[in-house]
Amino acid sequence: MTIKDYLLNRKISVKNLVMITGLPESEVEDILVGSIDLRYCKAKTACKLAAALDVKPEWLINLEPIVQDMPSAAPSVARHLHPYDDPESFKKFRKNIIEVKNKLSPVKFIESLLDERVVKREYEKGNYANALFAIGLADYIVDENQDYRITRYDGLRGEMMLNPVFPFGETDSHIDTNSYRDDAIQQLLKFNFIETPETIRIA
Repeated sequence: MTIKDYLLNRKISVKNLVMITGLPESEVEDILVGSIDLRYCKAKTACKLAAALDVKPEWLINLEPIVQDMPSAAPSVARHLHPYDDPESFKKFRKNIIEVKNKLSPVKFIESLLDERVVKREYEKGNYANALFAIGLADYIVDENQDYRITRYDGLRGEMMLNPVFPFGETDSHIDTNSYRDDAIQQLLKFNFIETPETIRIA
């Protein structure tokens, strides 16, 4: 979630924010469009914004940057198709992330995913299955809860796994493949992960 998303969700206008904080309108607008990154602005500015929004300055600074922190796409073949090189690593990652999802509320899970920069970390390590699964799972949870849209990883949304990855990280399914596809979660399917609402409840 970006600061812009936070304002939209709470129906706070830029003018109201300017009036409450006393900050110049141009500075507030620069923060909202990403020209100024909150992580590098003056502490006084972050404190004024945090007080106006009734949140802690650390929480505000850890919100999703609008422009910065976007991993660049991997130099791969057309549509950025990634081979499924390390199934064991993915199975472990999938189990862990689903266990976390099951323990936290939807909002807390998304905040944890963003705060810990899970996607960025996994992508930069070359763990593409982990990174893309995390994006798809987050998109699914956000859409199910009609919450804010995650924009940070839009640059990776054209990427996908080269071959389908079935529930629990399997490379093929001995169960009826068509029935899995019929019930597949679309937000994960676009990355070529075939999971259903039932399978992502099970770590």
